Amino acid sequence: MPVFALVLGVSQIAALLIFPLLRRRFTRGAMFRIGMLLVGLGYAIFYFAPMSMFIIGPAGVLIFTGQAFIQLLMLVFIADTVEYGQWKLGLRNESVTLAVQPFINKMGSAISSAILGFVLIQSGINRAREVSDVTPAGLAMMKNAMMLLPFLLILASYVIWRLGYRIDAEFYQRMLGDLAARGDIRETGGKD
Repeated sequence: MPVFALVLGVSQIAALLIFPLLRRRFTRGAMFRIGMLLVGLGYAIFYFAPMSMFIIGPAGVLIFTGQAFIQLLMLVFIADTVEYGQWKLGLRNESVTLAVQPFINKMGSAISSAILGFVLIQSGINRAREVSDVTPAGLAMMKNAMMLLPFLLILASYVIWRLGYRIDAEFYQRMLGDLAARGDIRETGGKD
């Protein structure tokens, strides 16, 4: 476990460091799709892989690299909604909008902990004294909760983003131009 945790931590930090380099080459939408693809591929490998560090290690690298990209992009997407709110409603609610991110993180952690507790109890893993005490059904329940459920939720989040999020680079620049023309902002920086 310590080696696996180290691999995952280094992967996420490395992904955060290379993100700006990749952003110069790819749009935010493409980076989001790449992040989703990496996470999905990592979960699929992890789900079907035998418990070998040589297989689950690279799967973990894919998952945490993709997650790092997604986490950064979520911050950008939320920040873009500040200008959108000002453009659409004439109100700039920066503090309220940006306060959503910590709330989302806390709520996500709470839901995750509740699901984990439920699965540990229902699968019998919390009562097991040794690995052999866990039933195959209990292991399957844990595996599905750890890998299949997150994969399905990530897939759902991609569909929601694809269907509902409209602020691409072109639309963002148009909003900034409209805001500048209305005198609501002074400059239209080169944000993409």
